[in-house]
Amino acid sequence: VNAAAILAGIAALEDLEFQKISVQHNLKWKSWFEKELQTLTIKYPELLNLLSESESTPVLISDEVRISTGRIDNFLVDNEAIPILIEVKERSNVELKRKVVGQLLDYASTISNDLIEMNFEEEIKSSCRKHSFDEVEVLDNLYQNYEKEEFWEIFSKNLKNNRFKLVVLADKFYPSTERIIQYLNQETQNTNFIGLELMKFEVNENTVIVPKLIGSTYFSSNSKLSSKSLNDENVFLEQISANKATSSLD
Repeated sequence: VNAAAILAGIAALEDLEFQKISVQHNLKWKSWFEKELQTLTIKYPELLNLLSESESTPVLISDEVRISTGRIDNFLVDNEAIPILIEVKERSNVELKRKVVGQLLDYASTISNDLIEMNFEEEIKSSCRKHSFDEVEVLDNLYQNYEKEEFWEIFSKNLKNNRFKLVVLADKFYPSTERIIQYLNQETQNTNFIGLELMKFEVNENTVIVPKLIGSTYFSSNSKLSSKSLNDENVFLEQISANKATSSLD
């Protein structure tokens, strides 16, 4: 770097107006990228299959759900009637380091009371219309294991007893965040804290998104992607086509 570039950098750092504009720019694009992550999992819900022990695709109840302690990005349920709440964070968001964990604990303390009166099936139908999903197909898949009335009775009991999954969705996790999520899972009984990292690969001119779980001991026994293969590009490329938890983007 030449002297002129160094002097220009120093001048920029001393320019308070420039700093203000830079911060505004970063906040704008951080929000845009987090919205893209959120939209990605709504459009391709199979990316969330690893969140369910039954390997079923979780169903979106609603997005942007307001509760007394904040706003839940995505509120879902799997066909075992387990509530799933997702908070989306982009790596550059400093909240991902530690603050997001406190945010999840805030949510956990009020979710039962805030959401118990919601008409969940009607919310699902509304989300189907909003995102152009096949309502009949979505509900048929949801009620695979239980009749409708029994399903929502179990769901309500799970919600009341704080038996749900709180998920941080990110493009990349800090090691400190991973450690905190794992620790919380060791110390809590009913609530499951999970990190879901979406890794992007380019394969044969296609963009492929592969989810990686953090903080949960469960991993699909049928999945052919072990933690070792995810870190080995050659093994990954050989196995990726057989992995159920992968989504190739249009």
